[in-house]
Amino acid sequence: AVETMLFVNLYALLFLAPLAWYSGEWADGMSKISRIRWGLVFITAAAACGQIFIFLTITWYSPLVCTTITTTRKFFTILLS
Repeated sequence: AVETMLFVNLYALLFLAPLAWYSGEWADGMSKISRIRWGLVFITAAAACGQIFIFLTITWYSPLVCTTITTTRKFFTILLS
């Protein structure tokens, strides 16, 4: 699970970093990084934990269980909003 996340994120970095540099968004983002650093750390950690949970649920149980959990979560999100 972790290796898959690593390679997907490395591929995204190799593919998207030159595009961000070419479009000028890299410099714009780096100028704002000091203000949003901790928020970025927390949201990245939450996303990584969520990906690990999904991968481990599929590995340990089955894709059907993961689909049931995801659908139930989305159902309650819509119901409570």
